[in-house]
Amino acid sequence: MKKAAVKHPIVFSVIVVLLFLAAQGISFAFLMFIDPFFRYNGDFLIQFCAECVLALCGILLMALFGYGSVWNNTKNYGRGLLCGGYMIVIGLLSAAGTAIQAVFTILPIPPEYDYLVPQQELQPIWQIGVFILTMFLIGITEESFFRGIVANLFWDKHAKDPAGVWTATIYSGLVFGLMHFVNLGADPEANAGVFVQMIAAIALGMMLTAIYYRSRNLWVTVSLHAFWDFCALLPEGLFGGSVSEVVGSYSALSAITSSVPSLIVTCVLLRKKKVQELLSASSGVPENAIGYIPNQGNVNSTLSSIHSRDKAIIAAIIAVSGLFFGANVLRPDFETPFSTQSGLFDTSVLDITNSGEWEGDQTFGSRYNFEIDESGDYRIKIESRPEDTNASVLVQITDGDGDVAFQENYGGICTIEFSLYLDAGEYELNLVYNYTEATKPGSDYSTRVTIG
Repeated sequence: MKKAAVKHPIVFSVIVVLLFLAAQGISFAFLMFIDPFFRYNGDFLIQFCAECVLALCGILLMALFGYGSVWNNTKNYGRGLLCGGYMIVIGLLSAAGTAIQAVFTILPIPPEYDYLVPQQELQPIWQIGVFILTMFLIGITEESFFRGIVANLFWDKHAKDPAGVWTATIYSGLVFGLMHFVNLGADPEANAGVFVQMIAAIALGMMLTAIYYRSRNLWVTVSLHAFWDFCALLPEGLFGGSVSEVVGSYSALSAITSSVPSLIVTCVLLRKKKVQELLSASSGVPENAIGYIPNQGNVNSTLSSIHSRDKAIIAAIIAVSGLFFGANVLRPDFETPFSTQSGLFDTSVLDITNSGEWEGDQTFGSRYNFEIDESGDYRIKIESRPEDTNASVLVQITDGDGDVAFQENYGGICTIEFSLYLDAGEYELNLVYNYTEATKPGSDYSTRVTIG
C-alpha cells in the first residue's frame, strides 16, 4: 500500500482527508444524538470525545501506511521547538490578554473600573480541563493525518532535490488547508470566515510541514499545533462561546496577518543551506528514519522537479485566489484587505439577557415580545449560565396564534447556535426555569437569547 501511496501521493492524500472527515462526521453525529448532555455543555465536550476517536484512527492509519515508526523518533525536540519559535511567541502574546481578563474575573475590581475589563464568568473547572485536553488531542489527530501521513507521502515522492522539498511542502500545506472546507455550512453566517480560515491554514500547514522536515520529530509539531490552537481559542475555553462565531469573525486582514508571517517563516526554515542539509546525512536524521538520504553533497534540482514545484506554486495561487473570491461573494464587505466583520447580530431582531438570583421557586419564568418584519431563516444564539448547574431553562418561541415555532430544554451551562425559519409577524419568547433539582439557594442565573 505504501508503494502505491508514494507513487500517487495526491490521490492517497485525498483518501486520507476523506477518511478523516468520515471519522469526524460519524463521531460528531453519534455524540449529538446519543445524549443531550453532549449538546448542552459547550463545543469542546463533544469535540473532545470525537477527537479521541480521530486520534486513534490517525495513529492506526499511520501504521497502515508504514509510518508508525515516526512516533519513535524523539530526537531534535529542542531544535524543532526553536524552529517553531514564531508560533510560541505569537501564541503567548495571543493568550496574554485572555489571561489578564481571567485574573480580573477571579479578583473583583471596583465598579468604577468595570469598563476597563469586560466581566465574564469563568467556565466550570471540568469544562476548562476538557478544553485543554481537546487542544492536545487536536494536535495529535491533525498531525498524525497531515504530517505523519500526508507530509511523509509527498516527501517520499518528491524530496530528491531542493525543488522537490518545496513541492512536498506546498502540496502538504494545500491538503491541510483545503481540508477545512468541511466547516462550510455548519454555520451559514461563518462561511466567509471559513474561506479565510482555509487560506490561513494553507500557510500554517506549510510552516508546520517545514518544521517537521527540519526536526523529523512529530511530537514537535503535535506540541506546537496544540499550543497554537490552545492560545487561539483560550477565550472560548475559559469563558465559553462558539468556535463557529470565532471563525465567522475572520476577515481578509486576518488572512494576511496570519498567512504572510507563516510563509516568511517557512521560507526561512527551508532556505537553500538548510534544504541541502535535509538532503544529506549531515542533518542528523538517523538512517532508519523517514526521509534519510545518503550524503550527496550539494544537490541540484532537476528540470522535472522544478516543473513540479512550479505546478505546486500555481496550484497554491489558484486555490488562495479562489478562496478570496469565495469570501467576497459570501460577504460583500470583504472587498478590501482591511475590511472586518462587525458581528453576527448587528441587525438583531431580539437581544435580551434575563438574569437574577434564585429565590426558591421550583419553576419561574419571563416573557418577551418581538416582531419579525420579513420571513426567512434567522440565526438564534442561546447562552445559559446558571450558577447551579442542576438547573435548566425551557426556551420557547410562539407566534401570534400561540403555535410553537421552537421549543427546547437546556440544562447546565451551555451555548447553542442554530438557524430557524420564521414567518413575518409577532412572536413571544418564553423562558421557563426549572429548579426542582437545584441545590444552591440564592444562586445566580443568566440566559441570553439573540435572534438576528
